[in-house]
Amino acid sequence: MSNIQSKIIKKSDFLSVNITGFNSTYSHAIKLAEMIINHAGITINQTGEQTGLIIPYAIKLESIFEFYARAKIKKYIKESGIKDIRLDAYRNIFSSEILLNTTNNDDCYLIHNYIPDIAFQKYNPQTNEWNYIAVMEVKYQRSTSDVINTTRRHNTHQLLFYTLLLNVKRCGFIFPSEKNKNYEDIVEELIIHPGNAKGSKREYSEFHLGDTYDEQNDEIKKIIEFVRKL
Repeated sequence: MSNIQSKIIKKSDFLSVNITGFNSTYSHAIKLAEMIINHAGITINQTGEQTGLIIPYAIKLESIFEFYARAKIKKYIKESGIKDIRLDAYRNIFSSEILLNTTNNDDCYLIHNYIPDIAFQKYNPQTNEWNYIAVMEVKYQRSTSDVINTTRRHNTHQLLFYTLLLNVKRCGFIFPSEKNKNYEDIVEELIIHPGNAKGSKREYSEFHLGDTYDEQNDEIKKIIEFVRKL
């Protein structure tokens, strides 16, 4: 948000706002802002009750927390001088290019619907290539809440799909941490039915990203140690 300028908005400014074409996406938000600034859209009936139409417009905190986690991990890697570990480029469903540069993924029909939040890559000096080594899914949920219990099956299948897609051995979730709560380190071995394949064992862990500098660095250090171990 550093490039966004602060400006005092006057009522007359809305007369020149363009909400056509690409800007039509913001038409509801602009109309809501105009209603609030003009104190309009609310009427009071004879009984004193206030009535009016307010268009809901909210920030998607799931996406904000995902970007926050990515930014903090990338910053830690840079400040720590880590050269052989990096995050894969941010992907979205609107990309026209192949979303994930993996082997034989052209026929993967879920590729445009399921995209990993954070995929770690490790540099291989022998082949001069960056290879996927771990994948993390960022969830804006309390890891012990009823919400995570009701979505656990979907979340687990989503994470499993990423590990198979990228053929990585380590995976996990990143949750927001709760105040004054101590978390035990969780590392579990996932056994995936091997079929005709070999090496189906994978490791799963959970991490909790806090809002203070020390908490963040301690947890991100654990994440890096988890994803890079052989």
